[in-house]
Amino acid sequence: MKTRLANYVRHKAWVFSLLRRLLVFSPTQRAYLNQLKQSGLFDRAFYRRQNPQLMPLFLWLPERHYIAFGEAAGLFPRPDFSPTAYLRLNPEAAASQLPPFLHYLKAGCDQQLITRDPSPTDKNKPAPLPPVRSREPGSDLAAVVHVYYPDLWPEIEQLLADSGLAMDWYITITDLGPTHRELAEAISRSYPLATVLLMPNHGRDVFPWVYLINAGVLDPYRAVCKLHTKRSPHLEHGAAWRDSLLRGVLPGAASATRVKAFLEHPKLGLLVCQGQHLQGPKWWGANQPRAMQMLARAGLQPDPQALNFAAGSIFWVKAPIIQAIAALGLTAADFEPEQGGTDGSTAHAFERALGYLVTHCGLRVGEQV
Repeated sequence: MKTRLANYVRHKAWVFSLLRRLLVFSPTQRAYLNQLKQSGLFDRAFYRRQNPQLMPLFLWLPERHYIAFGEAAGLFPRPDFSPTAYLRLNPEAAASQLPPFLHYLKAGCDQQLITRDPSPTDKNKPAPLPPVRSREPGSDLAAVVHVYYPDLWPEIEQLLADSGLAMDWYITITDLGPTHRELAEAISRSYPLATVLLMPNHGRDVFPWVYLINAGVLDPYRAVCKLHTKRSPHLEHGAAWRDSLLRGVLPGAASATRVKAFLEHPKLGLLVCQGQHLQGPKWWGANQPRAMQMLARAGLQPDPQALNFAAGSIFWVKAPIIQAIAALGLTAADFEPEQGGTDGSTAHAFERALGYLVTHCGLRVGEQV
C-alpha cells in the first residue's frame, strides 16, 4: 500500500512538473515562442500528426511543447527540419548556443543551411546503401544490432559478451558523421568476423534489419536476436525500458538456457521481454492503415482486433519469420525520410505487422518459454 501511494505521489509530481514546464516560460522562451509563431514555419498539423500519443494539452499547445520538450528530444517542427541534424551539419549553428530551430529562424533559413540528413529516397542526391557480402555462418544463431547512439554500444557489447552465446554479429550503424564512422572502424578492428555496415538515417532500426534480410545473409540461421540502441528521449523512463528489453532477451548466463528453450518450443516464433507482448486494438496508435497495406503484400487481411506485437522491437525471432519478412519485398522507398515522429511511421507500422506475420507462420509471440 505504501509503495502504491509513493508511486502515485511521484507520478502526480511528475505530471505537475511537466505542466509547469509547458505553461511557465522564461523571458527567453517567450521570445522564442513569439518568433516561432510569427515565422509561420512551424507546422502545427505535422507536429500533431507525427506525435499523436502526446497528452491532449501538449497537442493543443504544440509550439509550447516543442520548445519545452520536443526540440531536446529531436522531434521535427516541420517535415524537412531535424534539430539534431541541423546542429551536427552546421557548426555555426552549434556554436551559437541557440536552440536549433531558433537559429534557423534567425539566420539558417536565409542562409539556406542544411536542415536534415540525406535519405536513400532523395530524388536529386540519394544517400547510398552499402553492399552486403555473404559470409559462411559460424553459428546457427545471429545477433543483428542497430546503433544510432554510439555511446550505448558498449552496453550492448557487454550484454553480448555476458550471454556466452556463440553468435555471428551483424552490426548496422547510422552514418551521422565522424563519431559513427570511427565506431564502425573500431568494431571492425575488435571483431574482424563481424559484418559492420554504415547505413543512412532511414527507417529507424527497422529498415537496416529488413535490408539485411532482403540480402539473404540471415537465411542460414535458426534464430536471430534483434537489438538496437533504444533511447526513447521523449519518454520519462526510456533508459529503464531499454535495459529491461535488452536484459529480457539476453539475461547474462541464463541466455543459453532461454534460447535453447525458445528453439525447442514448437509454437513460439518470436520471444520478447516479459511484459512487452502487447495485445488488443488499443495499441494501434496511428499505425493501422499502413500496417494493413504492408500485410496486404503477403495476401493477408487480418482482424484489426487481433493485434499483438513485441513492443520496443528487441527480441529473438525464428527463421520462418525472417522468410515471411523477406516475402514482403520492402525496400528503402517503403520507408519515408526520417521525420522524427514518435508514432505513425513505416517502422512503427512494421512493428505492429510483425505479430500478424508470426501468426501467419503458424507460430505465436511469447514472453516466457
